[in-house]
Amino acid sequence: MQLAGKAALVTGAGRRVGRALALGLAAAGCDVAVHYSSSATGAEETARDIKKLGRKAELLRADLRDATAARGLADQAARVLGRLDVLINAAAVMVKQAVLDVTPESWDDTLDLNLRAYFFVAQGAVAHLKKVRGKIVNIADVGGLEPWPTYVPHSVSKAGVVMLTKGLAKALAPEITVNAVAPGPVLLPDDWDEATRMRDVIVIGGGCYGTFYAGQLAKAKERGKAEYRNVIVVDRDARCRARTELGEAPDRLFVTAEWSAYFDKQLGDAKRTLGVGVQDFIVPSPHMPHLMFEWVLRRARQRWPGRRVEVESVPGQLGTPYDRAGSDRTRYVSYADWICPTHCVEPKICPAIGKDRSWEMRDAVTALAHRLRLAGQRVYGPALFVCQHHVFGVGTFAVDAVLEGDWIVASAGARAEPTAVLVGTISSCHGALNLLSIGAGG
Repeated sequence: MQLAGKAALVTGAGRRVGRALALGLAAAGCDVAVHYSSSATGAEETARDIKKLGRKAELLRADLRDATAARGLADQAARVLGRLDVLINAAAVMVKQAVLDVTPESWDDTLDLNLRAYFFVAQGAVAHLKKVRGKIVNIADVGGLEPWPTYVPHSVSKAGVVMLTKGLAKALAPEITVNAVAPGPVLLPDDWDEATRMRDVIVIGGGCYGTFYAGQLAKAKERGKAEYRNVIVVDRDARCRARTELGEAPDRLFVTAEWSAYFDKQLGDAKRTLGVGVQDFIVPSPHMPHLMFEWVLRRARQRWPGRRVEVESVPGQLGTPYDRAGSDRTRYVSYADWICPTHCVEPKICPAIGKDRSWEMRDAVTALAHRLRLAGQRVYGPALFVCQHHVFGVGTFAVDAVLEGDWIVASAGARAEPTAVLVGTISSCHGALNLLSIGAGG
C-alpha cells in the first residue's frame, strides 16, 4: 500500500509503540489522527512531531473501554482528516500481577482495552475503510503466543487479538485487509521490576569505562536495584584495569579475548528470548559503537558467501547538528553540538543546556529509513541497537536486539534481488549509522 497522501487513525498514539507507529506513518506520507486517553502531553508531542514532518495531525481523546466511544472514534477521525484509509489498533495496558492478585476488575480493565476495544474501533471503521479498500493492523505481541506467568490477563488479551484478527480478516475480505503484528521486546513495561530483569551482563572492555560500569553494577546489586547472574568483562588484556581494581567474584567473570572473536561465539550460539524470561544485556564501549554492526556484517558474509556484501555510505538528511562520515563509511550523528557531561544518562532534561530533551535518535533514524523507501530505494530496517540507561549510570542494550538485527538482515537478503539494511548503534542523543548492502543472489 502506498501511504503517501493517505489518512490513518492510531489508537494509543501518545506514548511508546503507538507514538512510534504514528510517526512512522507520518514519515511515510500519512496524515494521522492521534488518539489518546490519559497521555495528553505525549499525544501533543506526537502531533507536534508529525507536523514537523509536514503532515496533518489531529488529536482525538476517548476512553476505549467505553464501547460507544470506541465505535465512534473512526467517525471522528474521518471527519477531521477528510478520509480514513488505515486503522492501527495499538492502545493497550500491560499490568504485572501474580495470578492470585488478579481481580474481576483488573481482569476486565485489561481485556476491555486490549481486546474488546480493538473490535469496536474496527467495527466503527468498516464503513470508511470499505470505500477505499483500507487496512486494519492490530498490535498483538509475543505474550499472546508464549505464556507470561506474571502477565496472564495481558497474554490472554493478546492471544485474543490474534484470533480477532483472523476472524475480521475473513469477515471483511476482500474490501478490507486485516493483519496483526506481534513484536518481540520493544520497550520494557513501566512497572517492570528493575531488580529482576538481567541475566548475564557483558561489559565490553576492562579499561576505565568498563571498570566504572562493572563497579556500578555491583553497587546496584548490593543495594537491591539490580539482580543478575554474572557480569562478564571482556578484554584482550588479561591484566586489564577492571580485573586489577575489582578482581573476580562469584558473579563477576573476566574473559581474555578479542571482542570480535568473543561475539562471534557468544552471539552465534544465542537464541532470541522473544520477551519470555530474563534477558542478557551488553554494556557497549563508548569508543566502539561499530562492534555489533561488524558482527552483523560478518554474519551476512558467512550467510551468503557468493553474494556481494559491502558497507555503503548512508544517504539522505537526518537533520542533526553533528553529522560526519568516517573513512569506513560509518556515519556519526549527534543532536549535541556541545560537550556532553561524562556518564550522562540522557535524562528528559538535558544537563548540558538545562532544557527538555525534545529529540530522540530512534525516531530520526526510523523516519530516514521511511524517506529512503519513499524515494524508491530498497532499504530494510532500521535495525537498531539502542543503548539506554539501565541502572546506576550504566547504559545497555539487550542481546535480543542484536539478534533481531541479524534477523532483519537475513530477511532482507532472503530474496535474490539486491537490497540494503539501515543499521544503527544509537542512544537518544548520538548514533553510528551504517548501510549494509547485499548484492543480487543466484
